[in-house]
Amino acid sequence: MSIDVVSLIDSLSWLVTSIIAILVVYRGIEIGRALVSGVYRNRAFWVAALGLVIFIQALPGYVPFVGDVVIVGVPLFEIAFLSLFLAFFAFVDSTILVALEMDFFHRNTLHWRQIRIVGYPLVFGFIITILFSPPLTLPGLLMVILAVGTIVTIPYSAAALIIGARRTWDRTLKRHLTLLGFVFVVYLVSFVEATTSFNNPTPASDLLGDFLVVLAPYLLYRAAMTLSPISRIEKETA
Repeated sequence: MSIDVVSLIDSLSWLVTSIIAILVVYRGIEIGRALVSGVYRNRAFWVAALGLVIFIQALPGYVPFVGDVVIVGVPLFEIAFLSLFLAFFAFVDSTILVALEMDFFHRNTLHWRQIRIVGYPLVFGFIITILFSPPLTLPGLLMVILAVGTIVTIPYSAAALIIGARRTWDRTLKRHLTLLGFVFVVYLVSFVEATTSFNNPTPASDLLGDFLVVLAPYLLYRAAMTLSPISRIEKETA
């Protein structure tokens, strides 16, 4: 496959991601306004907010002048990419708390109520350190704690989300939470793939990255639609 075709697919993937993200925002707000249940409405608006974050993060991928913007000496695309992790963590945290409340036995899945207290400063501190402070200026032990803590906390939260979804008695919410868990896993795999292939990209790695970039917002869209009253009525009728 020629490099030109790979480049075209790469550009289109960011465009498709943005279109799906806009649909997520629209559907999330539309569904949230139509719902009566406070839990479902809250999830719909959270999904819409995450869709907006994904759209903002995707902009530098196909709008050159946006990617060239520098804020406080840091490129906008780096801020958007790393901020997405904090947004995801906050989103997953709120989702796990809902799953814990919907668990009939109210089990503290993977001790999440304690882990979240440590997770926020770790993820936030790591992002701020990467963006605004050269790692070599920090004490080595502190940098290691922030890096290792973030690397462990993020997949740990994905595991807590998926396990919490399995323990939820509400079938609609179970499907919704499970899809969100897969969204988070896809983004983690995408981050690992982008990091490992950054210095030595290949057409295969580029295509895999493009696939993951589109897959995550698509799964998020499916998660939003599980909350739709119309889709639930259609499934019950079938």
